[in-house]
Amino acid sequence: MLLETAMLGQIGYEEEDIVTFANGIPGFEGCRQYIVIRQDAEEPIAYLQSVEEARLHFLMIDPFYVCKKYEFKLEEADLAELEIGSEEQVQVWSIVTAHEDVQETTLNLLAPIIINQYTRKGKQIILHSSPYRTKHKLSEMMAAVGGSGGA
Repeated sequence: MLLETAMLGQIGYEEEDIVTFANGIPGFEGCRQYIVIRQDAEEPIAYLQSVEEARLHFLMIDPFYVCKKYEFKLEEADLAELEIGSEEQVQVWSIVTAHEDVQETTLNLLAPIIINQYTRKGKQIILHSSPYRTKHKLSEMMAAVGGSGGA
């Protein structure tokens, strides 16, 4: 199938590539089907592109790439909803908010995108009682990775 996107042009995908967010993503509840677009499976950056709205996409980064000590526990209800039975099933992403001044670009560690890569179910989880915020400066985190091995 082909999808015409506003940012990436025409993208080819298969039905099994679709990730379904049962309740959408907070603020975008009307769109529930997305595809993850990566240039290379080894790259820590991807786009989450809506299948239903060509102009809706999110830039994402593997949070463990920039924050080696990033950790959280998924609630039992989330594990059940996403049908997660093992850690190997899980992909974790953080949404990046890009700014004209790249030094102001941030990532959201408080509300990661969780995808069961086998069932293709996804959800943005809000981590309650967490030390993380919605806006961590990516430049600072990347400097920490280069200097001390991660924040």
